[in-house]
Amino acid sequence: APHTLSGGQKQRVALAAALSRSTPLLVLDEAASELDSAARREVYTLLSELRKKGAAVVLIEHMTAETLGFATRMITLREGKIVYDGEPFDEHDENLFVPLEREGSSKEVILEAENISHTFGGVKALDGVSVSFMKGEISAIVGENGSGKTTLMKHLNGLLRPDSGAVRLKGADIAEMQVSDIAKTVGLVFQNPDTMLFAGTCEKEILFGIKNVGGSMTPEEALAAVGLSGKAHVNPRHLSRGERQKLALACVMATNQEVIIMDEPTTGLDARESFEVMKVLTAMRNAGKTILMVTHNPVMAERYADRIYRMDSGHAEEVF
Repeated sequence: APHTLSGGQKQRVALAAALSRSTPLLVLDEAASELDSAARREVYTLLSELRKKGAAVVLIEHMTAETLGFATRMITLREGKIVYDGEPFDEHDENLFVPLEREGSSKEVILEAENISHTFGGVKALDGVSVSFMKGEISAIVGENGSGKTTLMKHLNGLLRPDSGAVRLKGADIAEMQVSDIAKTVGLVFQNPDTMLFAGTCEKEILFGIKNVGGSMTPEEALAAVGLSGKAHVNPRHLSRGERQKLALACVMATNQEVIIMDEPTTGLDARESFEVMKVLTAMRNAGKTILMVTHNPVMAERYADRIYRMDSGHAEEVF
């Protein structure tokens, strides 16, 4: 069933549905944003074959470097105006991801999974996973689509419960806790921000979390922290995908939870916006927060994470 698929697998299904119509024009809006690098290359190879057969393919992309060798024309928009129209070139500047000052962590384990397993419809999504997360650290979870990353995240905040093993929050088994109680300590930003946004204004989105969980920031402070100053009274549906991603982060920041879980926090953001998000997360880390992020961006993982876990077929291994 579609609801059992990972975010990346759902995106593949949506892409397959669009391709099945064999239309002469195909417009893809960030269609590969939630795929791992190998899957993105497969998609671009397929689109290149369609182009050779006469189809016109329009890609709306932030990760332009990976389209080189496939795309034949690049148009760059900035503030609603075309600033470049010509041969594709690599706009992505890894130098934007400069190192950020990180203070020492406490080495205090605040959240851990102990030998947890979980099966969906006969498929073992998690198979004996053991991971630990420290106070004042950023941990990155990497791996291909369908490797179990999102399933693990949902166990760490109690949305899913393991078939075996245990998840412990400050030493206590969360199996004995209500999700509402876990949410007072553990916040989650979903892979698709639209999953968690529903109110009529950005301010109301943030106030909803503060009312139900508590918090020390005002909506204006939370919006300013993620670069959305002046958007308090804007309807979230009028924001771009990247801005909605930032709003979802602001909602969690405002509630002041000790642990923040982020499933693909920079999906839909360009390199500069991604760096701005990492600056915010690093500041939260230095303030003692525990940050867990699922990411397909190896540069971000290597430069900003204190530890990296790689997932493969439901198994997890610490690689950094």
